[in-house]
Amino acid sequence: MRYLLILFFSLASPFLFAKDVVYDTYHNVNYDYSIEYPKNILTPQEADPDGAGRTFTSKNGDASLSLRGYANALNQSLEEIYNEACREELAQEPTHTVTYKVIKPNWFVVSGYREGGMVYYKKTILNNGMLKTFIFMYDANKKAVYEPMTKHLAASFRG
Repeated sequence: MRYLLILFFSLASPFLFAKDVVYDTYHNVNYDYSIEYPKNILTPQEADPDGAGRTFTSKNGDASLSLRGYANALNQSLEEIYNEACREELAQEPTHTVTYKVIKPNWFVVSGYREGGMVYYKKTILNNGMLKTFIFMYDANKKAVYEPMTKHLAASFRG
């Protein structure tokens, strides 16, 4: 019976944890993008000196969210930027593995695994000559906990 209880709580804990997540909105006024981040999980670090972005980290260091806005100075198409992002990740094999990639009319996603057993999820939006990107990285052993947050981050990211 005791083993059944342990099994139940180990399987249920990510779901119990997910409903306790409280989100707040970070809005970057310089580059006009926003995202809802889990404020009781990730702590904002000092803003970038140029006002283009910010990093949020978990208390125990198993997750980080990096946000950045920048001008599309080379006037590249979204497809060119997407292809470059995919090439950069694939060039790092075998320490980086791309498991998912998609491009839509004004955004793309590239995600997978990085060295050290970290999951990464990168979403970039191109709007009015400006690029807005977030990268969420977390320990792959905590995928059940962080994957629902990844979905929320991706759905709430605006630019």
